[in-house]
Amino acid sequence: MISNKNTTWIDLTLPVYNGSPVFPGQPSPTFFSWTTLDLHPNATTAFFMVEHTGTHLDVPSHFVKNGLSVEKIPVDRFCGRCLIIDISHFKPGESLSKEELQKTINEQGITVFPNDIVLFYTKDSIRYGHKDYFKHYAGLSGEAAQYLVEQKIKGVGIDAPSIDHAPYDGHRVFLPAGVIIYEFLTNLEYLLKKEAFFYAFPLKFNNCTGSPIRAVAQVKDR
Repeated sequence: MISNKNTTWIDLTLPVYNGSPVFPGQPSPTFFSWTTLDLHPNATTAFFMVEHTGTHLDVPSHFVKNGLSVEKIPVDRFCGRCLIIDISHFKPGESLSKEELQKTINEQGITVFPNDIVLFYTKDSIRYGHKDYFKHYAGLSGEAAQYLVEQKIKGVGIDAPSIDHAPYDGHRVFLPAGVIIYEFLTNLEYLLKKEAFFYAFPLKFNNCTGSPIRAVAQVKDR
C-alpha cells in the first residue's frame, strides 16, 4: 500500500514463485536462472507457466471458440471504476443466486453502473497456498452472472481461484458477453466502502486466453 497526496494505491496481486498454487490439472510455475552475472554481462530469468497462473485475467477465447484473445482487446477494457461487494459471509463452496446477489447489493447500498468493474470480497486469499484453497470458496451462479451482464459491466473479479464453480456457468455467461474476468485477487478488504479505480493490464500475448496481471487499485482519500 502506497499513499500519495489524496491518493492511496493498493496492490491486489498475489506473488508467483516456483511451485506456487495453480488450478488442479495445471503445471506449477517454474523459474530458473538463464544467465548470471558470474558468467555473463547481464542476469536473466526464464520461466514456464500457464497464462492463468496466479493473479490473472480471462478473456473470451478462454471459453468461446473464435472468441477474442488477449491482444485483440482494447486496453481501456482493463481498467475502470470498481465496486467491492462483500460476500465473505456466504458459506465457502456456495454459488450465489441472482436473488442473493441482488439482496446483498441492496443491503450494502451499492449501485452498479454500465462499464463498472465489480469485485467480490470473499476472504479466500488468506488461504492462498493451503490445500483447500481450490475446494472451498464462494462464487456466482450463472443467473447471478447474467444479472451483472444485464447491468452492462465490463469486468468482474474475485479474491478466490475462480468466479464460479464447475461446470463454470459464470464463465459461460461473462466471457461471451465480453466481460473480462479477474481471479486470484487479494487485499480487497482495503477497498470496502471506498471509491476506487481498478487497473489490471495483461501482457500482449498473441492468441492467448488470458494473462498474468499486476492488479492495483487507486483509492481517493477523503
